[in-house]
Amino acid sequence: MFSATALLFVASLTPGTAPADYPVRLGLTMGIKDTMQESDFIDSLRELIRLEVDGAQLSHGWNDLEPAPGQFAWKTMEDEAGWLRLLGAEAIATVKTLDTIKRVLPSDLGTLAWDDPKLLARWKAFLDAYVRKLPPGVRWLSLGNEVDGYLAVHPDEVGAYLRFLETGRSTVKAARPDLKVGVTLMRDGLVKRADVVKRLAPFGDVSVFTYYPMADDMSPLPASETPGHFTAMLAAANGRPLVLQEIGLPSSPVVGSSEAIQAEFVRGVFAELDKHQKEIPLACFFLQLDIGPKLLDKLETYYGVSNERFRAFLGSLGLRTADGKPKAAHRVFRDAVRQRKDAVALGE
Repeated sequence: MFSATALLFVASLTPGTAPADYPVRLGLTMGIKDTMQESDFIDSLRELIRLEVDGAQLSHGWNDLEPAPGQFAWKTMEDEAGWLRLLGAEAIATVKTLDTIKRVLPSDLGTLAWDDPKLLARWKAFLDAYVRKLPPGVRWLSLGNEVDGYLAVHPDEVGAYLRFLETGRSTVKAARPDLKVGVTLMRDGLVKRADVVKRLAPFGDVSVFTYYPMADDMSPLPASETPGHFTAMLAAANGRPLVLQEIGLPSSPVVGSSEAIQAEFVRGVFAELDKHQKEIPLACFFLQLDIGPKLLDKLETYYGVSNERFRAFLGSLGLRTADGKPKAAHRVFRDAVRQRKDAVALGE
């Protein structure tokens, strides 16, 4: 991803001091500019150190990591191991087998049933190699991303996919019994795709959700609904740890939002994290920087959606603007992390 020189420079940075006794690990997904230079990566990492975040979310497409049968590409994961150590962070890693709306499989496996013996054999071989490459800071593993989006359109695949997941979990546990394994669902699936989510939610040792509280027209839901959303996700977890893989709200007025609304949302999320510290070990906010136009073009193509509101939603999730200017939500996030560190230091 970056040159050896840049990675050596990163390794020379002073590590952050994690808020060790605040039980919720707090993450902020690193921003990506349209033209990402080594200096941008270093600047982004420096900010995460200054903010003293101690959580992270890693995302890996199976198709990217196994570009040809039995041939693996681990470079990205090796780079991630370095900056996770630097942050002193604990992380969730997500293997994208499904990614919201589509399959993300090696090309020669793309049309097979989820419980086809050939697919399962490759899945086991891949996972056995993959988990041995995961950094030791990875404590949670999701075997698919926002899978209810795809499976709601293909409900006939749910049973086979659950068998695929269970095969994956057994394989992971044999190699890394310490890992908590789950699959990532969307918070709004609890309402909009309830039948599918009800079948998927019990899977695994950990419950994993992405949390973007938006109405169908992409406008933000009222902040007053945040406590109810947490109650519903915790109910779905049913006593298991709840990991929030991504937490975000846009700031664009195009979707009826603003910097003030985004900041109020972040403040409300921290209030819920404080109330549910024992149940939520990791909460990762999305995103460090707004997404630029070139990457937005690619995402519109990927999701097959092209309209102003969707673009404004995706393009304004950052706590900073695309050119790095802090938004009101950035200050709320920064101050919330510091307050929790100070409270730990004072023994409150």
